Amino acid sequence: MIDFVFFHEKPFALFVKFLFENKIETHSKVDDDSYEISISEDLTDDMLELIETEYDRLFEMNQQLMESEASSGSAGVLVNLKNGRTCYADIPHELLGKIMSVLTPEEMGDVVNAIVDAIEQPDYRTLCEKARDQ
Repeated sequence: MIDFVFFHEKPFALFVKFLFENKIETHSKVDDDSYEISISEDLTDDMLELIETEYDRLFEMNQQLMESEASSGSAGVLVNLKNGRTCYADIPHELLGKIMSVLTPEEMGDVVNAIVDAIEQPDYRTLCEKARDQ
């Protein structure tokens, strides 16, 4: 058996799909921090090369996802409250990844702080009223 290991669910799922589409029999094992998949060694050299190429491509994605999540600390955003306390707002990894693909961490912090300010110090005027008062 040849074993392949991922540490993120997304590339693992894509690899399983790739193997299924190529009619490769697999055996999977998933635990808390890894996703393992095994295939038979009894495949043609061309097929094994194709599989290894796809694994390398998806493992690169695996690394990028892991680094992205590690740099954000977790799948969440740190929220600073007016009383000095902090808490985390849980955000699904996929959604946070989309947000961070277009915003810098500083811009994301500005958005979060604006939302926190609006919750802690609500201003019930409409946007037109606020614009007129400026």
